[in-house]
Amino acid sequence: MARTTIRSEDITDGQVKAADLASDAVTPFDDSGLRNDISTLALHSAVQNNQAAYNLSNAFIDQFEDDTGIDTETNCDRTSGEYVSTDISAGPFGGIDTNTVLMLHMDGANDGTTFTDSSDSSHTMTAAGNAHTDTAIKKFGTASYQGDGSGDELSTPDSTDWDFDTGNFTIDAWIYPISLAVGQNDIVAQEPSGDAGGWEFVLRESGKISMAAGTSYPPTTYTSGSVVVSTGSWQHIAAERDGGTFKMYVDGVERHSVSSFTMPDIADVFTVGASRHGGVGSYGFDGYIDELRISKGIARFGGAFTPPTAAYVAASTSATGNFTSTTETASSTVSTMGIVILYKNDSGTATLDTDLIAQVSANGGTNYTSAPLTAAGTFSTGINIAVANGVTISNTGTTPKYKISFANQSAGVKVTQVHGVALLY
Repeated sequence: MARTTIRSEDITDGQVKAADLASDAVTPFDDSGLRNDISTLALHSAVQNNQAAYNLSNAFIDQFEDDTGIDTETNCDRTSGEYVSTDISAGPFGGIDTNTVLMLHMDGANDGTTFTDSSDSSHTMTAAGNAHTDTAIKKFGTASYQGDGSGDELSTPDSTDWDFDTGNFTIDAWIYPISLAVGQNDIVAQEPSGDAGGWEFVLRESGKISMAAGTSYPPTTYTSGSVVVSTGSWQHIAAERDGGTFKMYVDGVERHSVSSFTMPDIADVFTVGASRHGGVGSYGFDGYIDELRISKGIARFGGAFTPPTAAYVAASTSATGNFTSTTETASSTVSTMGIVILYKNDSGTATLDTDLIAQVSANGGTNYTSAPLTAAGTFSTGINIAVANGVTISNTGTTPKYKISFANQSAGVKVTQVHGVALLY
């Protein structure tokens, strides 16, 4: 359970009752000074052992196994590592990283002709014919590429980014075919006019996907063994070489594999949505293309996979960010609160109340009160404890929640991870 809310009847009027325990004698005592210590230990146990918290009075904890205990996130994210920070991962399949040599989100205004390469290579893409961005049919973002299959293309000059030789590479994109024209419907290609050879990743009129490559014409062609692509819907296609094995996929399903495959180095323009074999915009693709990524030096998939569910992004670290918890319901008016935070210095050292800031609210976040943090030790795992005891709430209420803010974060310099929070009220 990612978040545990405790409404204990075992701690009342300053006494600990043994209602659910063996019949051991229990001595009454004032527990107000121990509640944060108890929460700290319970929270640490929950994080370390992936268990729910122990029986606490008027408190809830979150160890971020999922997002259910988080209300809002601004320039930060809960990661699969079960912590929250402003260091945002690129997500599955590497996102946009140093291996990405072309990244076309195909975003823009309707009927636009600007196509931006979001990779570090920043290739200049030139639209020809009727190639344009379309906002009506798109997979992610604001638009997609649309071509009608006749003279339309995007092109960019030759580059070593397209010299795959015998190394690993991956080409993947979302396509929405309108028609399957007779001949070939090129998705991407580096194929000069005439019979000089080249390479192309294409959709055949049969609905099969194909990769052709060679130094002369006709090139060696590898084609999926069945009809796998249809018109009128979005499908994810990919081709990659992983070591000596070349594979093609449709919607994450492997459709072709061959153990020997070589890509030629071609000194000619690189095209999207068409080939140059028969001139500008020849063998054009009739339909929409979105989220086209080319990766060099890496096989992104390595076998069957679930297609990406969002646009690729680059890993980044925001200097500032914050997140808030979901709102709890207290049984009576809350006028005093406390908070325990488990955090880790992934890079650098966070200064409490400067780089890591806590606030608490008794009225659902309408007003927040600062909760000055005090260091309370470090576990052998590198997890630090910060606490704020007895915070007086000026705007009382019955809907407690907290807000954690990050500041001065910088990749590799100062990155703070919040691994768990206990709110006491």
